[in-house]
Amino acid sequence: MKRIRFFLSSTLLIMLFLSSSGVSATLDRTDIKLMSPQEFVSYINKKVPVLMREEKIPGAAVVLVQKGRILQVRGFGYRDKAKKLPVTTETVFQVGSISKSMTAWGVMKLVQDGLVKLDFPLETYLVHWRLPASEYDHSKVTIRALLSDTAGISVQKYLGYHPSKKPPSLQEVLAGKKLGLEKVYVKYEPGEYRYSEGGYALLQLAFEEITREDFARYMEREVITPLGLKNTSYRWRSDLQPKTAKCYDMYGFTLPNYIFTVKAATGLYSTPADLGKWMIAASQTFVGKSEPVLDKRTCQTLFTPVFADYGLGCIAEILPFGERYISYNGSNHGWKAYFGLLTKEGNGIAILTNSDRGMNLIGPVIDDWFAWQRLNRRAVVVDNTPLYFLDLYTRVRRLLQ
Repeated sequence: MKRIRFFLSSTLLIMLFLSSSGVSATLDRTDIKLMSPQEFVSYINKKVPVLMREEKIPGAAVVLVQKGRILQVRGFGYRDKAKKLPVTTETVFQVGSISKSMTAWGVMKLVQDGLVKLDFPLETYLVHWRLPASEYDHSKVTIRALLSDTAGISVQKYLGYHPSKKPPSLQEVLAGKKLGLEKVYVKYEPGEYRYSEGGYALLQLAFEEITREDFARYMEREVITPLGLKNTSYRWRSDLQPKTAKCYDMYGFTLPNYIFTVKAATGLYSTPADLGKWMIAASQTFVGKSEPVLDKRTCQTLFTPVFADYGLGCIAEILPFGERYISYNGSNHGWKAYFGLLTKEGNGIAILTNSDRGMNLIGPVIDDWFAWQRLNRRAVVVDNTPLYFLDLYTRVRRLLQ
């Protein structure tokens, strides 16, 4: 799992990349700050292909939102290297843990509709499954704690399953009954941040017990469709499959489109165009200009930090003058993604890639966007999935397929 974190301190000017090349901004940051929107777009359109060639990234897309409107949505490179098919605004990508940000919208819709209380214990809503016994207080495992990764739940990362194989059921995942799965339980003292996709497995279970329907279908009807996101889904639908990019490992070899049981954590598919629409909707909802799914008050709760700068399904940083910077990144095998949004100004960026090396593109581009937005910060890419692990992971998967 990779996570992009940002620090306001001017002393932290370190950028960590997965590769040894380490690309830095080619222009002085002062020059970038003075660019007009059209000049910045031109600069990014020239820089991205250079970075992609250097880092051997097949395909990418960059979304720029300025003052609540799309400034540019553009694809670069190939969604399929072998067939030379280009990335377009409608190319479908897996977005990894950005799935959690969309899941949080669904949970807050349940809260808004009076079906869920954020600070009630999870087990209030479970009928057919209970948390395994542990030394910690289960009453502290609330919906708010699960959304903000402060519930102390086990399982940091779920790996997908080959599309030709039948994935385990959600109950099997929770029980840890399949090879390589840890059971979901309260492993740590609730209250501090510990990244956990196991917590989102619990949220998916609670969703289905509360609504009595499939999580993915509920999300489409109540959240995704009202937002106008036609090519976004937690299901790899038949209409999305022909548009889906091929994905590639760190060496450039094609990977399968792995399927996930815990869709709430990491199973979302989306396009550059849809991510742009979602960021605009989030900004407009936050200021009360438009409320297609959530009302202003609910959205502001969604984007309020719970522990440090961890909000509900996102990083939620409170900046000077009341501005909030909402962001998250995604990392599935073969896919890397990121979005960031200044909620009041309505300025945002999203980057999607179809390569395990995608963070080597995302870091420098985000760094330049920060400079253009006149934010006194630099991008720091923190990677706790080293290349040697991805190498071993890729080799073992090939043997098992």
